Amino acid sequence: ILVFFKRKNKKYRESYKLYDCLIEIDINDKSFCPFPYLEIETTSEEKLEKVVKLLGYTLEDTTSQTIYDILTQRGLLNNSPKGI
Repeated sequence: ILVFFKRKNKKYRESYKLYDCLIEIDINDKSFCPFPYLEIETTSEEKLEKVVKLLGYTLEDTTSQTIYDILTQRGLLNNSPKGI
């Protein structure tokens, strides 16, 4: 019998609305993710670019990867399934 336990990660989140975009800043428990994670959800690339520029970034600084993909790419996530 295989038993998996879902590990709960503590997370602090701030959410903002700007130009019809949802901007969320996540600060996770450092044992899960040692850096803040900024997520922008919107309905158009034009709105995304406007918010990204306002925050001092370019579209080249962005990714559509999930936090799990980024952590795996940086070698910070073990090989267990997502959420476990």
